[in-house]
Amino acid sequence: MALIGKKKKKYPWSWKRLVTIVITLMSMSLALSFYSNFVVVMKKYQVIEQSIESFQVSNPEYNGEKGNMIAYNENYEDNNTENGSANFAKNMTESTDIANIASNEKESTDIAKQIAKKWDNANENFSAGGAWHQHPLVVKTVQERLASGSPSLVHHIREKYGVRSKCLSIGCGDGGIEVEMVQAGLCETMEGIDLSPVRIDRANQKVPAELRSKVHFSVKNAEKDLEGQEYDLVLFTHALHHIFDLETMSMTIRDRVMNPTNGILVLVEYVGAVRFQFPQSQLDAMATFLKSIEGRFPDRVEHVRQNPLWNGKTFFPPDSNSIEKDDPSETIRSNEIVPVLSQYFTIVEDVPLGGNFFQWIFHNVYNSLRDEIGLEIVQTMLDAEMQAIADGKVTSDYVFQVWKNKHEDNNKEHHIA
Repeated sequence: MALIGKKKKKYPWSWKRLVTIVITLMSMSLALSFYSNFVVVMKKYQVIEQSIESFQVSNPEYNGEKGNMIAYNENYEDNNTENGSANFAKNMTESTDIANIASNEKESTDIAKQIAKKWDNANENFSAGGAWHQHPLVVKTVQERLASGSPSLVHHIREKYGVRSKCLSIGCGDGGIEVEMVQAGLCETMEGIDLSPVRIDRANQKVPAELRSKVHFSVKNAEKDLEGQEYDLVLFTHALHHIFDLETMSMTIRDRVMNPTNGILVLVEYVGAVRFQFPQSQLDAMATFLKSIEGRFPDRVEHVRQNPLWNGKTFFPPDSNSIEKDDPSETIRSNEIVPVLSQYFTIVEDVPLGGNFFQWIFHNVYNSLRDEIGLEIVQTMLDAEMQAIADGKVTSDYVFQVWKNKHEDNNKEHHIA
């Protein structure tokens, strides 16, 4: 009889198999952790990309190779200029840099203080040779474009959208138009907020005694301190292009600030290229115009060339590094304002104000263009600018726009100028 050996007992889980499983699970956990962090980082930029694509599909007038909506994605290089930015591609990383800074509370607070200090001294920072908002003809023309045929912008808003009971102005500065809105009967009450204590103090001092119960200005950070109240008019005048987190700001206004039934969001805003790094088509249009002016008014060549961005042949964009150093928030995501807002609101009025020429073309020159010939040159520039916009050669850098919540009746007639 053969000797039958004792069978070994088989265990379903050996120690080697357990080690393999543990290592596999740890690897999967690390991979999931990495993926989660990657998703968090990319989420905002996917939203931005989708916002732009969606807006361009539904608003083709903002698209095309000559539109400012794509200016952020164009590189500008000119190694032969001292005044221009030698490499615009560097600016492609600016939004990421600011996002990293904003994630650090202390550094974010320091930046807010820097911006507030800059605007505390805003009146001292104006160009000695004159900026566009210091020239009477430019100011008059912009006001007329804003008014859209009415006596003033404030009258136009009241006529078209009616009286508003509670109004909020974000980035109110010295509070000029805010007081006017109450005086003209557009707003029954007005609250204005700004980062600059100096400008808020000026604004409160300007409020007439009889309006002090209706108008109030305070120092607040719009990206942090907005409270949940139902304002039926929210105003940005040259302030939204200083906001980095446009998505959060839009959601806050829509969900916690603006009256969901009849609220309107009013913009008088710069929506052009980030850091004023204009697309080449716009720079070429400015150069072509200046060459025509120098040919038509040869005795004014010396005056026109006081602008350091113009050398008689080429018009250069302002230096982006200097702009960022002066104010880190300046036009930080300006060319994304319209596509981002379109994800949360419906545009009901859109008026081009220009600015493609008048903001920079005679920068540091305006004070020498106040005589009869000078006024003729400025008027020629203003007419040429609007013609370029009408012809589709450029997209208006400044706009007056009115937006409403998306859920409102979209069958109403919309006015798109």
